[in-house]
Amino acid sequence: MHRASAAEPKDQIEAERSGTPFVVLRDADDRQRIVTLSGDRATVGRAHPSGVRSVQVNVVRRGGKRCLSYRGRSFRRESCAKAGRRFVKAKVKGTRWSLTIRGLKPGTHTIRIRATDAAGNASRPRRILQRKLG
Repeated sequence: MHRASAAEPKDQIEAERSGTPFVVLRDADDRQRIVTLSGDRATVGRAHPSGVRSVQVNVVRRGGKRCLSYRGRSFRRESCAKAGRRFVKAKVKGTRWSLTIRGLKPGTHTIRIRATDAAGNASRPRRILQRKLG
């Protein structure tokens, strides 16, 4: 379990006061990194060990009793159960992957990933980010 350092809440409060949308990320060493967002898009990604053939990303935004799932170009409203199963392919180059998410709006976004190796074995979806924007 993560224990916040004294500086982490201060950094988050300063980011909130700026009025610029941001997300809080944690790296593999559990260090906090605040990333400000510009416009209505964000790019997520990270390095992966060799042997990964493809990476799929699931992006869901809560919208009342229903959810909005990212379809590669925009978000569409559907049941939260369906939205949780909707994955889009990320770009994979060498040992890194990335996906530019367009159409971000205020709300709670959850981003999950799964990877497939050269033999076709897929990992279980893993949540890498859940943050409220705006």
